[in-house]
This record gives sequence, C-alpha cells and structure tokens, in this order.
Amino acid sequence: MSRAVVVLTAVGWALLDESLGRVELKPFAQTPAEIAKNLQSGYVPESYVESFLTSAREKGFGVLAYWDERIGEFLKNFAGRFGLVVEYAEPSVIDLESLLSGEEVERYRSLVRDVLTEMARQAIATVAGRRDLHIVHSVRALDDLEKMKNQIYVRVKEWYDVHFPELSSIVSDIDDFLQLVSQPLLRDEVEEKMLSKLLKSEDVAKVADAARKSIGGPLFKKDASALSSLAALGVEVSRLAEKMSEYVRELMA
Repeated sequence: MSRAVVVLTAVGWALLDESLGRVELKPFAQTPAEIAKNLQSGYVPESYVESFLTSAREKGFGVLAYWDERIGEFLKNFAGRFGLVVEYAEPSVIDLESLLSGEEVERYRSLVRDVLTEMARQAIATVAGRRDLHIVHSVRALDDLEKMKNQIYVRVKEWYDVHFPELSSIVSDIDDFLQLVSQPLLRDEVEEKMLSKLLKSEDVAKVADAARKSIGGPLFKKDASALSSLAALGVEVSRLAEKMSEYVRELMA
C-alpha cells in the first residue's frame, strides 16, 4: 500500500508522499477567520477530516503516517471508516514553500498573513471581553475622576476665597461648595431662598450672615462667570465619578 505523511501547516493539513513531496495542501476552512478559530481552539471539524481522508484514499494511499500526536488522534478516530492504516513516523524537517509553485507560494503566504492577523484580532477581542479588565480600568478611571474633582475644588476654593473666604469654613462638603460657586454665587447677592435649595437648613443662615460680614474683595461678573464655569466643571466631574462608582459596584456584584 502506498504511504503518505500528514503534517500540520500554518493553515491546515498537508499530505506528502514518502519522499516528502507535496500531494495536497488543504486549509481548515474557506476563510481566514474560520481557519484562525480552528487553530486557536485546536478543534478540527469532522467534515474536514473525512474530506481529507477521502481525498487521500482516492489518491491511492493506504497508510497514513503522522508526526504530530494531535493529528494522530484525529486520524485514528476516522481512518478505519476509510480502510486506512495509521502509524507514527519520526519527524523530518521540511520546507513547505519549496514544494509549492511560485503562484502557490504567494497565495500560501497571503493566506498565512491573513490567518495570523485574524488570530491576533480574535485574541485581542477575547482579552477585551474579560470582565476583570473592565473592573481594573473602571476603578482606575474612578480614581482619576476623584483626583480631578479634588484638584478643581482646590483651585475654585483658592480663587473664591478672594471674594468670600468665609464660605469654605461653613460649607465643608466639596460637592455642595462647587454647586454653590457654580451658580454663580456673588456675596452681595446671596439670598436665603436660593441657599435653602442647596444647603442644609442650619447652614443657610450662617452663609447669609457671613456674606454680609465678609472681609473678601469684590468679584466682577466677568470673573464670576469664569469661576462659575470652573466650578460647574467640578460638579459635572463629580456626577460622572458617582456614575462610574455605581458602574464599578455593578461589575463587582
């Protein structure tokens, strides 16, 4: 019986004669994406093995040798159906491209490039889908947002202290302070009605009284507009940080 060797290539199985001359190169599938999926999973479809063995039998081979144990397992499971004998052979070094014609070499190289690109894409997609990575990045993002909010608060506080230095000693909560300054809050226009919408009742009278007695300097409308815009950014960052915090809690639940 004629003997052939089945070897694994970058895109599928190849059937070589006893002198290691090429008889057939059969990709695992028709598209690079399908080939990449088979290579990464190590799974060879039953239909592929049956088609490969049918072709080997039609070419007159009765004995199929293998170098790779994984290929050997597949061959042993199916060869009996086709009246083929399967045996192990000592591996040899081959240059597959030397067995191909010029046009075949180009097609083979192109297919290998496409398959490798697809394998990389699938690997990246798999890693990107891991939930633990989303947790890591969302926690880092939350930390960045909290730092950003604190930095904005420090800048707003130092700037607003020029106009109303007493406010920060009464309103210690960062979010409340940023919310007040974002109105904007001009010291000589402070109204308890407006304050009551933003502060605890016990702080409303304190802020109103401090505004009347403040030793701070004037704040012109143009300055107030710029300062309130910065404070508003801090408010928005704080809201985003809260949403991110909820997202992290959901991921870790």
